[in-house]
Amino acid sequence: QIYINIDHLHSAISHNSMITFKYFAYDMNKDKAYMKKGENYTASPWKMVYVDENYYLLAFEGGKFKHFRVDKMENVTELNMPREGGDASGNLDMSDYNKHIFGMYGGEVVPVTMVFLFKMMGAVMDRFGHDVLIMKEDDRHFRITVPVAISFQFFGWVFGLGKMVRIIAPESVRAEMQKHLLEIGTRYESETREK
Repeated sequence: QIYINIDHLHSAISHNSMITFKYFAYDMNKDKAYMKKGENYTASPWKMVYVDENYYLLAFEGGKFKHFRVDKMENVTELNMPREGGDASGNLDMSDYNKHIFGMYGGEVVPVTMVFLFKMMGAVMDRFGHDVLIMKEDDRHFRITVPVAISFQFFGWVFGLGKMVRIIAPESVRAEMQKHLLEIGTRYESETREK
């Protein structure tokens, strides 16, 4: 099915056409759970992206660009309607999009400032590219400000680096990171009390 979807999507992109499709996730029983109560999405396909061994469609839908897992799309149908989103598509930098989306579960993209230990230079360049602007913070740390799609995957990446990194701005992202850390700590505390 995924290869049929890819063929339909490439065709729609080359013909500058909109598409319709159904989109699903999986429920607790591993059954398909269709989004929008099973109603069709109507979207304008613009780019195909291959990230973490999965194909994604970047499409203009509902007035903004969104991404969809191609293997979770069904009944992809090309429409005889011209694509929308052309004015905004020129601003898409796919290399930046891939670097900042964090596992393709991204939310709003905002500039985030983080401070790292010098030893994390390689990890930072792997994540954000060799052209990322590096500013010296002090004798042991450097600072970067990069656009990031705020998501659980982003916070998980930061958490995985432990004491090697801290978010310093904006305050809303710092607060959200603190919230997630407190929630995780509370969950483990409650499990310990129950035992």
